[in-house]
Amino acid sequence: MQGFEPHRLTPQERRIVLAVLALALIALACWITVVVLMLPDPSHGTFIAP
Repeated sequence: MQGFEPHRLTPQERRIVLAVLALALIALACWITVVVLMLPDPSHGTFIAP
């Protein structure tokens, strides 16, 4: 089994890869922000100190 031959990306393929990567990073940042905002706020008395 020889595997894949090395392949250089064309400018259009490189642009597509970078766009997908950017959208994935934006989606990840939004997801993390939503999770952080859903956490309870300790200043509202929901936090029980040990």
